[in-house]
Amino acid sequence: MKKRLSILLFTFSLFSIAQAQTTITGGSVKGMWTKANSPYQITGNINIDAGDTLVIEPGVEVQFSNKVGVYVRGSLKANGAIGDSIHFTVEPVSNFHNLWETTSFGWRGFCFLGDLPDSDTTEFSYCKFSYVNKTDSTGCMFLGFAKGYESDSTRFITDGLGVSSFSHRVYSISNSKFYNSRGPGSAILVYRGGLLLESCVLDNLTCENPNLIPALGTSGVIIDETSIFPRPKRIYQHKLSGIIANDLARGAISINTTNEVDIQNAKIRNFRALQIGNTYGFRIANINSTVSINDMVVEDINDSTEYDNLGTLFYIKSRNVSLDSLLFKNIEIKRTQSSQRRDFSILRFSTDFTTKIFNSVFTNIRRTYSPGTDPANKKEVFTLHGNNSDFIHLNSIQILNSPGGILLSDVSKAEFYNSIIGNCDSVGLGLAKTNLRITNSLIANNGAYGLRLGSEDPGVFTRAYITNSIITGNQGDSAGGQISY
Repeated sequence: MKKRLSILLFTFSLFSIAQAQTTITGGSVKGMWTKANSPYQITGNINIDAGDTLVIEPGVEVQFSNKVGVYVRGSLKANGAIGDSIHFTVEPVSNFHNLWETTSFGWRGFCFLGDLPDSDTTEFSYCKFSYVNKTDSTGCMFLGFAKGYESDSTRFITDGLGVSSFSHRVYSISNSKFYNSRGPGSAILVYRGGLLLESCVLDNLTCENPNLIPALGTSGVIIDETSIFPRPKRIYQHKLSGIIANDLARGAISINTTNEVDIQNAKIRNFRALQIGNTYGFRIANINSTVSINDMVVEDINDSTEYDNLGTLFYIKSRNVSLDSLLFKNIEIKRTQSSQRRDFSILRFSTDFTTKIFNSVFTNIRRTYSPGTDPANKKEVFTLHGNNSDFIHLNSIQILNSPGGILLSDVSKAEFYNSIIGNCDSVGLGLAKTNLRITNSLIANNGAYGLRLGSEDPGVFTRAYITNSIITGNQGDSAGGQISY
């Protein structure tokens, strides 16, 4: 009998622990949040004050009431574990899934406002961020942050993301998932600080009202040193590795920084590239430093919209660019209205010094327009613009079954090695005020000239040096011309 009673008491004890709950009505928090006291229900905005630290144990679930979020000036360590992640989400009231979809229902994310030394890294690992929503347009707006203005929960309206940073500190976010969130930059926005993003998933992110921040109509990750704020006081390197982005209603990544950008092993699929301001599907504007991207896959994009003021899917502007092992495949951009900008390339690069692109494949890329609006030229898969003092090195490139090949413009010296451009609808390789050396390459069976040279400026010459290469089967003109100059 005693044995049975002990078992019953032990079972009741386990049940009590499982049902533990902590309610926080708002205000300052610090110390440790434990799994034993989870879930934590947050009914009012909370703060981690300067000098304070909040540590969150693995397995904790944090449930926020509608329009409630976290303001951080101190330290935060939220490190879950494999199979025991930390979950930040909205309070699961009745029908909350539909409320999130149809209204502005949702929590407001983390807003970081206090500077920290780089040695005191803000940490998220094995975390889940879901049901962030800030698509309404009331309360404190975007410019309020520039003036140091603070108000109630509505200050998260335009910038309350899963994680948003207005402070100088290092953010380490790894093995985490951002999903089912709505608003400009639904996952991460960094105005200040350095972002170390590793092995994270971005899934089902929607930018419902990008006009709240016209230049930042991006659903995924935004790093932006905007002129609205004072220029950053510290130099950081942004590293993004092992990123998987799926089903983003706007662009996946938008980066505008003077710091170095290093992206490794990213897979991006099924996002739209509708341009809002200067935002593209994938954009890096990195003026004074280096952009390095390795092992990126962009695939299965079907971008159809009634607007057509965008044709550029992938845009990089930097002094030095190094791209290695990129794969772009199964991409279709549809536009239904006439536009002066409908001739933009699928990929567009602008460089001041050196661009190197290696071991990359672009295949099955389509751009379609309404009948009668299909532009007659400028259908290149990617366009690369320089400033007449650049060196462009293209090695082991394949462009197949696409609108066109490559346009190089205003580049003092370019090399095209061990590459193939074939079965494209228009010109294979176009040069404008660019000197190019072609070696061990094949340009074949394209719908216009294989190689087109011409600056359109009197006295400015374009030269091509061709060695061990084949240019054949291209439909340049009725006489069978393969090269136009």
